[in-house]
Formats: sequence, C-alpha cells, structure tokens
Amino acid sequence: VREAFKRLSIAELSLVRDLPLRRERTEQSGGWAKGGLYEQKGCFARIRMYAHAFSGRHLRFTGSPSRPMPKTIATILHEVGHALHHAPARRIYCELEARTKAFDKTRIQYNQVIRGTRKAQSHATTLKMQKWLKSERDQLEKLLQTAETLSRKGPVLMAFEKVRKGRIGPTLYGASSLAESFAEAFALFHSDRSALHRIWPNVTEWFAQGGHLKAK
Repeated sequence: VREAFKRLSIAELSLVRDLPLRRERTEQSGGWAKGGLYEQKGCFARIRMYAHAFSGRHLRFTGSPSRPMPKTIATILHEVGHALHHAPARRIYCELEARTKAFDKTRIQYNQVIRGTRKAQSHATTLKMQKWLKSERDQLEKLLQTAETLSRKGPVLMAFEKVRKGRIGPTLYGASSLAESFAEAFALFHSDRSALHRIWPNVTEWFAQGGHLKAK
C-alpha cells in the first residue's frame, strides 16, 4: 500500500489523502473474486481492498520483468483511479451536504418562528428567511442534479474518452467500460508506464501532463 501511494503525484495524493482504505475478506461477484472496490455514497467515499488482491503476490507482478512489483500495487492504483475520476462529483456532493445542513438548521428555526415556539422575529427578518429558504432549496436541487450527472460521467472521463479516441483497452478488463478503461490506464501509468506507452502513447502523455487533474 505504501509503495502504491508513493507513486502518486502530490496533486493526485491530495485528492485521495483523506479516503479510508480498508482491507476485508474477499467477496465473489459474478464468479470473479474482487481485488478492490471504490465506494462512494454522497460525500463519503472509501477504498476497500480484499484479501484476494494480496494473495499470490510472488506469482503475479506488474512493471517490467527486470524490475517486477507485486500486482497488488496495480490493483490499489486502479481503485485510486476510480477515486480520481469521481473527485469532481464528490466535491459537489460534499458541498451539497454542508449546505443542506445549513438549510435544515434555518428551516427548523423558521418553522419554530411561524409556529410561535421560538422568539418572534421582525416581519422583515421572517420574510428574508423565507426567501432564502426558497432560493437555497432551488440551488440544492440543481446541485444534486449536477452531482448525479458528474457521478455517471464526469469531466475526467469525458476528457479521457476524447484522448483515447474510441480505442478499447488498455487491458481486457479495461475494455468492459469507460471507467474501467481509465482506471486500468491510470494504474499502468504509475506501475508500468512503458507498457501504457506502447499501447497508448498519447494517453501516457496526457497523464504525464496532468490532463486527468485539469479536467473540470
């Protein structure tokens, strides 16, 4: 785990520094034994690493044959890749969560004033609260729609899709979806860059220039 995170740039690390990483028992999914999983529910996100990712480390490797590394490193980097392309959505969800708490607090105060269970405010202050609540409610609904849209396909994946120019890969698993393609490419960029360059030199250059961090 330490070796995988050492390979990240400062900018990449800043986006995942606060994410909890848990090691758990292996789960079966569709006949496959999971190695890892990135989970996100609103503002909360975490990386789960399963025992399967750490088994057979002496048999499976990433990197060049002359300088092999445990395949576990690539698995961890793969999940970090998912965290990075979900980062724009996560930022919006966190903003939404904070603003919702403030909205709920003001709404409770407003209702108490209306019901007479709280010290009466001036009419002008009450109207101001009412207008703010209506405006903020509309903004929160828009934020939620934005977060849900970004969660499905955010700017990082859109930029990556444009750079890879419709090509499938870079691995068999990466061919299963755009998100998995990005995660596999990101893992290769940090664990076996020469291999990614042989497959997709322009994608390698895109990562090197921080294209995945500039997309907004």
